[in-house]
Amino acid sequence: MPETMDEKNGDFAGRLVRERVTVKPGHPLFTLILLYCEVLVYLDISDELLAEHCKKRQADFQDAKNINDAIKNTWSKQREKNDKVCYYLKITE
Repeated sequence: MPETMDEKNGDFAGRLVRERVTVKPGHPLFTLILLYCEVLVYLDISDELLAEHCKKRQADFQDAKNINDAIKNTWSKQREKNDKVCYYLKITE
């Protein structure tokens, strides 16, 4: 199946970020693009808490939820590969 424009743009953005951004030990980095690293941390937040944060920031809840789902999916895939240390943290407040 041919790549969509979104997939091509995502691949390009990923390559660009990996070429230009460096992860340094002791300096956490929050990103939607997975970089070369040894440890991944997934910060799980309830929908209620996410909605509260979106309201404070006047951000769209569905957009935030979609990003959250994409991050969790990436984290889960990396966890299955078992080549990185993966931590799961549940945020309650």
